[in-house]
This record gives sequence, structure tokens and C-alpha cells, in this order.
Amino acid sequence: MAAGITDILCCNTENFALARYNPDGTLDATFGSAGKVITDFSGSDSDDYAYALAIQSDAKILAGGFSNANGFYDFALARYNPDGALDTSFGSSGKVLTDFVNEQDVIYSFAIQSDGEIVAGGYSFGDFALARYDPDGTLDRSFGSGGKVTTDFSGSGSFEIAFAIAIQSDGKIVATGPSDASGSYDFALARYNSNGTLDASFGSAGIVMTDFSGSGSFDWPTALGHPSRRQDCGGRRFRRRLRVSPVQSLTLPLLGSQNRVGRSGSLDHLAPFL
Repeated sequence: MAAGITDILCCNTENFALARYNPDGTLDATFGSAGKVITDFSGSDSDDYAYALAIQSDAKILAGGFSNANGFYDFALARYNPDGALDTSFGSSGKVLTDFVNEQDVIYSFAIQSDGEIVAGGYSFGDFALARYDPDGTLDRSFGSGGKVTTDFSGSGSFEIAFAIAIQSDGKIVATGPSDASGSYDFALARYNSNGTLDASFGSAGIVMTDFSGSGSFDWPTALGHPSRRQDCGGRRFRRRLRVSPVQSLTLPLLGSQNRVGRSGSLDHLAPFL
């Protein structure tokens, strides 16, 4: 299964695009139209980009990204039945839009809790942004403020994106991505309690930042896992200027970087690449 966008040149519009493949690489003709599905959130000329994809235990498919169907970039989710048809039991005819601040709100990652709750992570106007949804697509009002959480790492307008999220076995939520709170981009992690508050037992008031070189490099994590209850972050270091918008442009990757953070948020120096 792959997800992204299709740019329909005739109509000046971009839509969610999904394709499902057989093990031999051929398109699965039982999915959508000859293996492909296109979803437009507005029915007109909105920009709808899918950046995240997840398969639920019941084989339903979640895609997420952003849409400006309401005039601003909002969190956008669509859920599909296994045959590619929109799941009409989810949101409004299979689609959900969530606005944070009438600006740029973008999903980059999903995690599905054991109870079926859906956690989406990304950014809202330059901050980590998370939203949690009930299985029917409504916001879970017990999470954060009305189902939504944003985290600014500096408290003074620094820039952060949550590229990856994971659910621990105790229900706590870990998000990672870059932050420029120190003046240059560093690995940034935040851990949240199941109600969306920052977990004060992790790092500094729930936040951890890691600089790899101390010389102003761009340290940009893009993946997160938690084997052995430690948080493994993988990403890259970048040089020169980075431009980030709902459509990313990342330039000149230098080398892969990986480190591991222990349960308390301190760096684990014993097994940094395991």
C-alpha cells in the first residue's frame, strides 16, 4: 500500500492518492479502481496531500495529511474499507478535517492505540501538534484541549514538526521531529501522558532536545521506535538552508544519524546504534 498525491493538471487540484499492490508488484485490482483510489476533500479545487498511512487491525486503511478545503491547511484524515471505498462510519462520509489555528495544520504520522483510538501527529503553525480521535473520527475530548495538543519547545515561537509518533505499552505517547529552539535544528522529543499533558518524568518537563555536532548543524529526526522500552530516533543532519512548508523541501543530506534515549529522557550511551 502506498499513499501520496495526484496532481490533476486539467483542474488545478491535488488529491489524496492511494495504490495497493500484490506481492509481485502488480496493482491489486480488488482495491478501488484497478488498484487505485483518489479522494478529493472539497469536490472542487482544494489541495489534499496524504503524508501518513496506517492499517487498522480490522484491515481498514487510514490516510492523513492536509487539506485546504475550508480555506486553510487543516489536519485531513480519510478512512477506507479494505476494498478502497470510503468508510462512511468515519467522520463525514469517510473524511475528517481538524483545524487548530486557521493556519498550516499538517499530519505527518499516525499511531493507533490498543483501544482503537487514533493519534495523529504533525505540526500546527510551527509547533508539534497532536490530535486524538475516537474510532468513528470524532475528536476525543478527554485528550488535551478538545482532543488537540500543541507543544512549542521554546515558548517563544520556535519551529517544530512532529514527523513520527509512537504509543508505549503504558499508553504514553512519544513524538519526535526537529526543533530550532536552540537556534539551529536539533532532534526533539516530547512524551505525553494518555490525557495529552506533557509527562514531567521525561527529560525536562516532558521535552528532550539533542544536538549532534554543537556547531549549528541541522539535526532532523524522521523516525521513532521503542524496542526494549527505549526511544530510538533516526534521521539526518542537513547543511545549508532548509525550507519547510506543507510541501517539504529538504536539501543536502550529509549523513545518517541515530541515537537512543532512555526511559527518563536521558541519552543512552551504551547502545547508540542497536
